[in-house]
Amino acid sequence: MKLKIILSIQILLLSLLSSPAGAFESLIEFGVQGVVFSQAGPPPTSSEDFSLSLRPKFTHQIDSQGIYLTFEPFFRWDQRDDGRTHADIGEFKLLKVFDQWELEAGTSKIFWGVAESNHLVDIINQTDALEGIDDEDKLGQPLLRLSRIFEQTTLDAYVLPGFRARQFLGAESRFAFPFEVDSDQAVYESDEGDDHVDFALRYSGYAGQADYGVSWFKGTSRDPQFIPGSTPGVMLPYYEQIERIGVDVQYTVEAWLWKLEAIRQASSQPSYSAGLNIRCLICRMACMI
Repeated sequence: MKLKIILSIQILLLSLLSSPAGAFESLIEFGVQGVVFSQAGPPPTSSEDFSLSLRPKFTHQIDSQGIYLTFEPFFRWDQRDDGRTHADIGEFKLLKVFDQWELEAGTSKIFWGVAESNHLVDIINQTDALEGIDDEDKLGQPLLRLSRIFEQTTLDAYVLPGFRARQFLGAESRFAFPFEVDSDQAVYESDEGDDHVDFALRYSGYAGQADYGVSWFKGTSRDPQFIPGSTPGVMLPYYEQIERIGVDVQYTVEAWLWKLEAIRQASSQPSYSAGLNIRCLICRMACMI
């Protein structure tokens, strides 16, 4: 059922893309990546690796009534690791803008938070672990978003139909885990597995020099735990059900930025809290560049 819904949405978006009205914009990003190590690693790894990536982005204004279509696929070819050679649809969404409302449907990327390093609050999208080990790259998430825009604040409501399991680097990669992870045999706390529908809310805005956000998420955790599989030496990802409340604040004082991210998470495991407070000195000239 989930696959049928996603395919129906994307077929609808493709049909809208062929409409003659509105403006069309495109941007194509091509990347070359190389990694060289001073010493050879254990087999089957290598001391060097080379890969190519392609990320086009197309934006189409369907008509003058505030309807927009965005399509952003991604593809990477890797010389060594066949598992890292992959493709994804980062965004394939339809956005309708009303006077004080927005309605978004399709596959999208949503970012929450203010910190540059450890994104405690950000949770909507699954991490694309094949792209890097810093958790900065994300996979597209099928969603339905309804937003109410006020004068200085915005209330966003999300329905997230379906879960995307995290993929992991193969044994050919020097950045792989010291054990094998079988993503195809992922285990879920929910009986619905990756068909579980998640929900989220976020209230964000600004007041004076402060930007803030308060968020709530209930559904499948994006961060897996690992449990032993039936095959010796192979671990299986385990995704539990969680409920998380997050707060993020950024306060500007002249050339200083004070940032705070904090979460409170409850699950079948003991609840915990986490916080990240960052103080940054920003050069105004660098910001302007």
